[in-house]
Amino acid sequence: QASLELGDEKSQEGDAESTDALREKLRGLEEQLASSQSELEELKEQMRLGVLSVESVEGNIAAAVAGAA
Repeated sequence: QASLELGDEKSQEGDAESTDALREKLRGLEEQLASSQSELEELKEQMRLGVLSVESVEGNIAAAVAGAA
């Protein structure tokens, strides 16, 4: 019975270590997610600015064509 209790203690220590490892992994994944979300927001903004730029150029071309006609 004593060996069974000793085994249980080792099992609990192992669980605590694996819980800590999982928490650490979760923290790392949360940091990666936050970083990826920031990058995504930056890319969305760059895309929005690119679309605005293209629309502006298209407007200028249309105005130039209308002015030349």
